[in-house]
Amino acid sequence: MTIKVNGETKQVSDNLTVNQLFWELNLKSRGKIVILNREVVHKDEWEKTQLSEGDEIEVLSMVGGG
Repeated sequence: MTIKVNGETKQVSDNLTVNQLFWELNLKSRGKIVILNREVVHKDEWEKTQLSEGDEIEVLSMVGGG
């Protein structure tokens, strides 16, 4: 299926969850925030949040500072 990840079109396997997307794209999930179609997906929901054709995903890194 085709989705957009951080504005870039990607071809990925069908029926992926957010967790599986990290695995398939070889991305580290630690310290990340996921926004799916303009809504934040909390980390405890990644395992059961199914992706669909045409979804738009933003993967952001948390940055600390003071």
